[in-house]
Amino acid sequence: MHRLDKDTSGVLIVAKNEEAFTSLQKQFKDRTIAKEYVAWVIGEIADDKFEINAPIKRNPRSRFKFAVVADGKDAFTAFEKVKTVEINDQKATLLKVYPKTGRTHQIRVHLSAFDHPIIGDEIYGTKKQLEDWYQVFPRLMLHSQKITFNHPINGNLMSVEAPLPPEFMLY
Repeated sequence: MHRLDKDTSGVLIVAKNEEAFTSLQKQFKDRTIAKEYVAWVIGEIADDKFEINAPIKRNPRSRFKFAVVADGKDAFTAFEKVKTVEINDQKATLLKVYPKTGRTHQIRVHLSAFDHPIIGDEIYGTKKQLEDWYQVFPRLMLHSQKITFNHPINGNLMSVEAPLPPEFMLY
């Protein structure tokens, strides 16, 4: 139905039959499915709430990456700061993330373009950032926490949640 990046943990919707697939596919296309992620990012973010509305397309210099590019596809993500902590003289911020569109690597690209890459991001972070944070967070710190959608058969509103992995709750 949708995808999670290889190293992202959490909720994923899978259709069990053609009828469910068609219904869920339409909900994704119509953007009526609400997704909530949690991410640890490098640095301190001052704003309690902020939005990034920046178009994304494949990076012309690297076919494995995406980038914020003026002629890309619309991409909109809302963020809410949970907390900022200092670890080993460096700051990290825990965010709730609400992607409104579903572009490949959208959350990762937006945060990297905003100069706050997700901790453990081997594609959009720098080698030094990976080295600085590896002992504290040895994985991509992005988790799909909750998805809310209409049941594909009976139409009832449903929410599916995945508890935070232990490494997200260390600080």
